[in-house]
Amino acid sequence: MKRSYLMITVILIVALFVMNVSAQDPFYYEDFEEGMGNWWIGFESGQADGISSIDDTPDWLEGSASLMVEIYEGGTSDWHVQALDHLVALVAGTSYDVYFMATTDGDGPLNCDIIWSLPVEPYTNYHTFDNQIDPDPEVYGPFTWVCEADADIDLKFWLGDNEACVVWLDSVVVVETPENAVGGCCPDDPASAPSAFGLEQNYPNPFNPSTTISYRLAESSFLTLNVYNLEGQLVRSLYNGQCDAGTNQVTWDGMDMNSQPVSSGVYIYRLDAQGAIQNYSASNKMFLVK
Repeated sequence: MKRSYLMITVILIVALFVMNVSAQDPFYYEDFEEGMGNWWIGFESGQADGISSIDDTPDWLEGSASLMVEIYEGGTSDWHVQALDHLVALVAGTSYDVYFMATTDGDGPLNCDIIWSLPVEPYTNYHTFDNQIDPDPEVYGPFTWVCEADADIDLKFWLGDNEACVVWLDSVVVVETPENAVGGCCPDDPASAPSAFGLEQNYPNPFNPSTTISYRLAESSFLTLNVYNLEGQLVRSLYNGQCDAGTNQVTWDGMDMNSQPVSSGVYIYRLDAQGAIQNYSASNKMFLVK
């Protein structure tokens, strides 16, 4: 995010929180646009060797910044090369989904385990997901885990295989698992009008390349449903017109008003409904990862 837009972004996020406290906010999001942040890259002394940096010109990310880990020597164990962010605060009994973008310049898939770990000795691994990164850029996830106790935990990526290569990581996202994750988004009976207005969290979230937005209208209303970037600029108008009472769905294909694909990042979708009896407005955030 450009620094010149910092203040307006903060104001917009605060306003959205006040308007819709129950929305599924990003629990964690790192796109490396502002550098390494709290990330730490470790190469086991005497076993592995390499260097890390922020790469701001990867053509597969359309010019966005990413974390680049150049591995000179991979070591003899998966944990000899690891990228991690310290102290992600998790809540007991809550289920979390991890997504990320990655690629490698290796000849084949590279082992990349995703770990929720104790941040101090004995560095207990609470949960490990076995995974591989392909040479073709992809979005990986969701990796779902239910936290058993309130804790500050490290989110780790173990980069193994004992081979020299370069790995790029980007758009690391952690969200609370959507309640409708099993079976997808199922609309109510349109013939039965809801008793109240409502705007649901888009699903899937994060998404690539498309996502579905569901909303409820308690009465027939004139409706606008728009997508904005974090600078408040209109990206796409999804609906503008009269809409009957009931539960409805709209799909966004990740394109802007000129039918061009938008870049990875956080977007805002806002619904405004004007009915004969009442009006309703709500906004949520969604995450596009490529």
